[in-house]
Amino acid sequence: MKNKKIYSYDVTEKTTLIELLAKDTGLSKQSLKRYLNNGAVWVQKKGKKKIERTRRASFELLPGSHVKFYYDAKLEKFEELNPELIYENRHWGVWYKPANLLTQGTKYGDACSLERALEKLGKKVFLVHRLDKETAGLILVAYSSKTASDFQQIWHTDKIKKMYLAEVLGEIEDTKEVQIIKKKLDDKDSETHFTVVENRDKTTIIEAALQTGRFHQIRRHFDLIGHPVMGDPDYGNKNKNEEGLKLIAHKLTITDPITDKAFAFELDEKKRSL
Repeated sequence: MKNKKIYSYDVTEKTTLIELLAKDTGLSKQSLKRYLNNGAVWVQKKGKKKIERTRRASFELLPGSHVKFYYDAKLEKFEELNPELIYENRHWGVWYKPANLLTQGTKYGDACSLERALEKLGKKVFLVHRLDKETAGLILVAYSSKTASDFQQIWHTDKIKKMYLAEVLGEIEDTKEVQIIKKKLDDKDSETHFTVVENRDKTTIIEAALQTGRFHQIRRHFDLIGHPVMGDPDYGNKNKNEEGLKLIAHKLTITDPITDKAFAFELDEKKRSL
C-alpha cells in the first residue's frame, strides 16, 4: 500500500463506516479506528452538500452517501504534543504551541493539531492566526466567531504586535538599529523588521517583526538575504540540523477588542531559548 492515498466511495447499500472501509482498504479494523479517531475520514450524507469529518466507526451509511478516506501511513501513530495555556478569559485565550504541532488539521487528519487538542479540552475554537508547524510559540485563539471577527478587524493594526526570535546562519552586523528587509514574495510587497540580539559562532540571533503577513515570510526573507533560519527544512543551504527550526514566536501584545484592555505576553527563558 502507498504511504499516501485517497479512497473515495459512493455508497450503494446500507452499511457502517467501519465495514465499508475494512472491505476495501485491507487495513485492520483496529487500524481504521485509529484513522477515524485521527480525523482522516469524511462523509457526505445523502442529499447534503457539505462533507464532514466523521470519527464514529459505527456511523450508519445510507445509499447515496459519499465517503472519502485520506490515508497517510505516517499519521496512524504519532507523538502526541500538547499545547500549554498561558492566559484565557471567556472570550479568548493565548496558548503555547510546541514545534511540530499543526495549528489546524488537514484533510488527512487533525489529531496532530492545536485546534483538535483544544477541542478535546472542551474548547470551541475559532482560529485568529496560524503558526507554521515547525514554529513554536504564542498563539491567540478565539472562543466564538464574533470574537474571532473582532480580532481580525484589528489584526493588522498597532493593537496587535507579534515578535519572533530566530537563529540564522552567518554573522549579521549589529547596527544597534532596526534593520529592514524589503523583498517581494509571491509578487507582493513584503517587509520584515529586525534587530540583532546576539552574534554567535557562525550564527546570529535576531528578533523580528512582520510588517506584512506573507507565507513563511521570515524564513523566506532571511534565506533571500543569505542568512537562512537554522534547521529550516524548506529553505536555505548549510543551515540544516537535527534539533529543528530555530524560530519562536516569543512575544504577543494584544489590545482586547471587547474591553480595550492591553495585554502583553512573553515566553519564559526556557521556552524562548534557541
